[in-house]
Amino acid sequence: MKNASSITALTAAIFMASLVAFPSCKKKNNDDEYGTLNGRMKYDLPSYVHPGETYTITPHGVSHPEGKNLGYYVYRSWATSSYRDTLRYCNSSDTSPITYTLQIPDKLGTGYDFAFHAYADDYYSTSMTTSLTIVGEKMEEVFSGLDYSDSDPSFTDPRDDMEYRTVTIGSDEWFRQNLSYADCGVPFSNAPAMTRITGNFYSWDEAVSSCPEGWHLSTGEDWLALGKLLTGDEGLSVHDSFPGVSGDLMVDAKFFGTRMWEYWPNDVTITNKYLFNALSFGYANTYDEGAPRFEHPNEYAAFWTADEDENDSSKAWLRYFHYKQSDVMTTVADKGTFLANVRCVRDRE
Repeated sequence: MKNASSITALTAAIFMASLVAFPSCKKKNNDDEYGTLNGRMKYDLPSYVHPGETYTITPHGVSHPEGKNLGYYVYRSWATSSYRDTLRYCNSSDTSPITYTLQIPDKLGTGYDFAFHAYADDYYSTSMTTSLTIVGEKMEEVFSGLDYSDSDPSFTDPRDDMEYRTVTIGSDEWFRQNLSYADCGVPFSNAPAMTRITGNFYSWDEAVSSCPEGWHLSTGEDWLALGKLLTGDEGLSVHDSFPGVSGDLMVDAKFFGTRMWEYWPNDVTITNKYLFNALSFGYANTYDEGAPRFEHPNEYAAFWTADEDENDSSKAWLRYFHYKQSDVMTTVADKGTFLANVRCVRDRE
């Protein structure tokens, strides 16, 4: 990750909906093949949701090759009865728009599936399936191993009443959580339910003004002071890596039982010694006008600094962690298209 803005884009499978083929409601005979419906099933539903939320879902993108009416049904893996709801049969004359009101279960956790199917006589049906994770408003509801206690110092952001745990390291007071101010930036996996869990992901232009009053986006000098304390090396410069100390800032937490830092070699020992609580939420890129693409969760943590690149005004410096590297590393990335997390540091008087 020498240059974060040029990393190969790999979207994690956990955040992707899949297309699945199912047989239609009628078959001519064993020798006949089914046809294929036109298009692909599409609908809007985030992968991360809050318990009890209601979503009105409108499928689109599929049509009958002969212009006939389609049938629709939905599947909910958590339903104990009527898990498959038929909304319209394939021989219906009804042409009104199809919508479905989805009620999210009240129980937190993973492993919930929802699917919308379109089908017709003598054609393979087409569907879209979303794997849902139901999260709460607090990190402690979904993570174990965060090293939090009721006596932790904290700060409440008056803009949205979000409470952040803080820690003093050396002479600086840091947020122990990623900033989740929602008036700018985007939530993890473009799912608003994740804002207070992972913090938002910000462009540099957003990051430099996102911290609450009395706090600021961590600077290169803030990180340098931290690096000197961790390594004991007073000769470090502001854009040097901090060798061998990443584990002192990383926390071995689990998201609904799944380890966040999925693997580390013998030279990365995660201790969270300074209670910084770095978690591997990856980063995002906005390559075009579409939704941000989230990349490498469980592998990277990336944090903007307030320092612009001295050689290229379109870029700025960030600090990052990698699950196989024992160093806290540094690089530059594009200010407008690269999205990273934010840690705030209290202003000095």
